[in-house]
Amino acid sequence: MRFNVSKATALFVDDSDNILQGLKRSLRSVRREWELKFAISGEDAVKTIQENHIDIIVSDMRMPGMNGSELLTHAQHMAPHTFRLVLSGQCEEEVILQLLGVSHQYLAKPFEVDLIIDT
Repeated sequence: MRFNVSKATALFVDDSDNILQGLKRSLRSVRREWELKFAISGEDAVKTIQENHIDIIVSDMRMPGMNGSELLTHAQHMAPHTFRLVLSGQCEEEVILQLLGVSHQYLAKPFEVDLIIDT
């Protein structure tokens, strides 16, 4: 018997189009299991969350306008079931403290795509 299991939906948020394009290429191997969505800003990510069921958000921390902490705070209220990851080159204590209540895990840049998949 086969079950129709829906794909997990992952939203990647970064203000660098180069990072997003690299993620698109690197994550081709999981397209059968994951529906991939990409947003170039926190504001775009909020719209995506409002319009879609999102299972996991992977967000950069330092972005113009809405930063990663603000985005994940919105996501926590809008979609509390969503697993929230930060992918950032920042590792200052103050930044990490901002993320304690709104993220589930912090991954440092540079990163290996397998680390995101495994997480």
